[in-house]
Amino acid sequence: MKSLNKALMTLVLAMMLPLGGIAQAPAAEVIHAYSTDITLNDDGSVRVLETIEVRAEGIDIRRGIYRDIPTVLVNDDGSRLYSDLTIHSVERDGEQEPWHSEGIENGLRLYIGDADILLETPADYTYTIDYSMTRMARRFADRDELYFNAIGPYWDFPIDSAVARVTLPTGAVITDLQGYTGGHGSKEQAVTISKPSDNQAIFRATRALEAYEGMTVSASFAKGVLAAPSPTDSAFAFLSDRRAELVPAIAALVVLIYNLWAWLTVGRDPPKGTIIPQFYPPKDLSPARAHYVHRMGWQRNGWLAFTAGLIDLAVKGLLVLGKDDKKNTIAATEAAVPADLPQEEAELRAYFTHRGTVRVDKNTGPALAKQLEEFKKRAKGQGDNPWFRLNVLHIVLSVVLSAIMLGWMLWAGVIDPVFVFIAIFATAFLSIFATALGGVFNGSWVTRAFLFLWFGFFVFNAGGALLGFITDIASGITIGMPVLALATIVLVNAVFGALMRAPTVEGRRVMDDIDGFRMYLETAEKERLNFSAEPQMTVSRFETILPYAVALGVEKPWTERFENDLARNAIQDVDGTGYHPHWHSGSDFRAGSMGRDVAAFATGMSAAMIAAQPSSSSSSGGGGGGSSGGGGGGGGGGGW
Repeated sequence: MKSLNKALMTLVLAMMLPLGGIAQAPAAEVIHAYSTDITLNDDGSVRVLETIEVRAEGIDIRRGIYRDIPTVLVNDDGSRLYSDLTIHSVERDGEQEPWHSEGIENGLRLYIGDADILLETPADYTYTIDYSMTRMARRFADRDELYFNAIGPYWDFPIDSAVARVTLPTGAVITDLQGYTGGHGSKEQAVTISKPSDNQAIFRATRALEAYEGMTVSASFAKGVLAAPSPTDSAFAFLSDRRAELVPAIAALVVLIYNLWAWLTVGRDPPKGTIIPQFYPPKDLSPARAHYVHRMGWQRNGWLAFTAGLIDLAVKGLLVLGKDDKKNTIAATEAAVPADLPQEEAELRAYFTHRGTVRVDKNTGPALAKQLEEFKKRAKGQGDNPWFRLNVLHIVLSVVLSAIMLGWMLWAGVIDPVFVFIAIFATAFLSIFATALGGVFNGSWVTRAFLFLWFGFFVFNAGGALLGFITDIASGITIGMPVLALATIVLVNAVFGALMRAPTVEGRRVMDDIDGFRMYLETAEKERLNFSAEPQMTVSRFETILPYAVALGVEKPWTERFENDLARNAIQDVDGTGYHPHWHSGSDFRAGSMGRDVAAFATGMSAAMIAAQPSSSSSSGGGGGGSSGGGGGGGGGGGW
């Protein structure tokens, strides 16, 4: 008997152990009761009072709860209905509670509570939210209907008890009532429905609702109760429901029209004249200024023009260029400075005077950078630019207008903010791409190889990361008119930003002369037979034109022409020992490869100038046809 009693005691204790374990498990956060009172007004709007009794354990509900309220209803045909939401009051346990809101996709998120104050937990709290929404009545040919998500199917917490009370306008007689429970799209009807009066109904869920389950109610009534909307209201509603198409289209059209107007007004180039080969540089243009006018700006930030200026000073006997231990060197001579020397070259010569031999390296790079800025300033000249207009004001106005249109699209809720980030990224990439592309076509083979490698790295790494980002963030977002409009705005700014630069009438004439001179410099020898008045090639002529050839990017064909004339002994002022440039102290120029050598020297000199600049630092810093969730309103919520 004692053994039997001992065995029974052991069994009882063993059965109590799991119960003890369960008793010690943390309690879950839950909505004990959810009550929604919905009053339909005769204009089709609703006034909603939600009473939500929650158990807060400090897990998710720490400061309060949040409530997601949809304001966009997507109809069966894919069209959208936009509703205006007004929050009247928010309370906790009968007292006013702080709240703030933020936009979410197709709706508004209401944060209830103070971000700086944590609730006392564990505890029970009762929240009430009083709000109204427009356009919640559905109008059919044979009836009108309120179809409303009394409890949205997107709550993070289970709901023990759910009830909804519907009151229709005075005079309405309910003809049909339906209720649906479960997750979004569920046809389950686990509800009891009572009708206290002709225009009132009460819906109660017959079971507890799990997380992400809700209750949707439908009440149909005869037509003639709701006031017919005015023509103005109907027109406004028609336009509002189509804002996802109209707002982006108008925004893109406004930006496009402005840029077209600006381009037609100030950005169109004057007609280009007939280009005739010119045997001499344009009058009153130094090599640097010819470069600036031809490019309508500076290539490589002006270092190529700076190099052309150095070579021009060297061939005039005012500087000697060379190399010392593979470093480019610059030294001033004692020759007198001529009175007609271009101003930018005169100041550059003055800088090197009495400085001995200057090596181009990291030590001299900052000082050379300062000289570059002064050089560009003098080469452009004082006062207004007489050759071309950058029209920066119109470009800035286009960017500002685009930002306003983008803000309008965000305010109208027709575009997801993620695409705004993508647009900014795309604009930055296009700018970098356009700048680098110029380097691909104008740089040395080393520069080209480096940039192509950079493009490959970017496309396969950053491009892949961006694609993954878009796939993760924007999955499920329809890429329609808003995204197309955003892409259009980005492309319009990129294209017209490049097109807005325009020559003046005088500038176009000078550019035609430069184009004719450049045509002559790069014309192949067999085609030069048509140049009946071409001057005889001499060392003086070759050296005088060489800085212009460097500035215009055609130094290789010009030096190759000189080299071919040397090989044929067609240059009278060269002795039997060959050509030895007085302006260069090294041995870089070899017979048989002078064209490549001079081109490499010019490119290498400008590259050395760029390499000598101090790099920026990088630092880090830290009627049975409905379903649950198919009506208006609804949404869900959680804790924060």
